Amino acid sequence: ETVQTAQSNRLMSRLKQTITNKVISEIGDLAEEDAEKYAALWAEFGRLIKEGVITDNANKDKLANLLRFKSSKADGWTSLKEYVSRMSEGQEEIYYLLGTDVNAITHSPHLEAFKSRDLEVLLMTDTIDGFMINALPEFDGKKLHNASDADLKLPEKDKADEDKPEEPAVEDAALQTLITRFEDALGDRVASVRESKVLTESAARLVSADKGFGADMERVYRALGQEYEAPKRILEINPRHQLIRNLSEMDDAALAGKLMEALYGNALLIEGIHPNPAEMVPLIQTLMEAAAKK
Repeated sequence: ETVQTAQSNRLMSRLKQTITNKVISEIGDLAEEDAEKYAALWAEFGRLIKEGVITDNANKDKLANLLRFKSSKADGWTSLKEYVSRMSEGQEEIYYLLGTDVNAITHSPHLEAFKSRDLEVLLMTDTIDGFMINALPEFDGKKLHNASDADLKLPEKDKADEDKPEEPAVEDAALQTLITRFEDALGDRVASVRESKVLTESAARLVSADKGFGADMERVYRALGQEYEAPKRILEINPRHQLIRNLSEMDDAALAGKLMEALYGNALLIEGIHPNPAEMVPLIQTLMEAAAKK
């Protein structure tokens, strides 16, 4: 009886694998032959495919080909294979950005460095995406890299873009003084404050030194309705932005401190990780009152 049970278990295991392979093959054929029908299937069952990438190591590579994402450069859905085919010269990694929704991500300051280099970024908004990326560190030999990584190294910008005139930056000595003022105003809410080397349009952004899934755990816990103390992030400020230049010249320390807090709060909102957005209301009102007196 024990032998029969073992044989039955092996048979069921082989049968399960055969059926799984057949289903994956059929879905793959649909994806290749009819993108519109596959898009409808993806909308209905995409999360199950992502769960398969996480849990089914034997079929992870096959399932990875079935994944679809929104993109910073393509309309509709795009696959990892299509992304790789469009990679720029000198690009060695697949870039992605996690967020609450596509609209929020497309306005993220993290994308500025990629736009200026004409690099594509996959936009991931599903709660499960962080887990999936953790299980799928690379595709087709290309590492998947979070666009919000604090130590991200990007290809050089196009020479034509480098020749474009830039706004003047806060001088080094004044910038270091301003960074110290930011750190005093924000205290232990941030890991540190530093100059941004990549921002082109935004005044500031938050980055995480945590290169793993921990960088985005707060979104997952919030979606699950659970409390989670987010790791402190690094606030990067853009020394060429008018607001930062104005802050470096402000004599009113109290008002400057409020502006710094508002800038930090805005960065939290953009990241979708502000613990209590309602706290921004009295701060904004204080700044409005100050502006009205001018």
